[in-house]
Amino acid sequence: MLTALAAEGPTLDAVPAERFGRAPYFVLVEGGNLVEAIPNQEAQGSSGVGGRVVMQLAQKGVRRVVAPQFGPKAQTALDAAGIEALPLTGGPTLKELAASLETRG
Repeated sequence: MLTALAAEGPTLDAVPAERFGRAPYFVLVEGGNLVEAIPNQEAQGSSGVGGRVVMQLAQKGVRRVVAPQFGPKAQTALDAAGIEALPLTGGPTLKELAASLETRG
């Protein structure tokens, strides 16, 4: 399943970003492997960035997103797009997180 990880950097060695809509990057993974790293053009935007980010990720075929925190507008947009939102607890690297997601399916 194509999964977007909210990230501070563009590699699997990066750490997760604090907030979904303001993440500097989204690292797309599938099968535990890096597919693509996308700079978040909305990271410095004004209000409502979460919904715009969701639209961009949906266009890429993302079916699941992982971040420590999702704003209410982002959550509404994710629900409407049929994208699963997984809140992140703890602070593994993206590589560790991607590996743990594989055990979830």
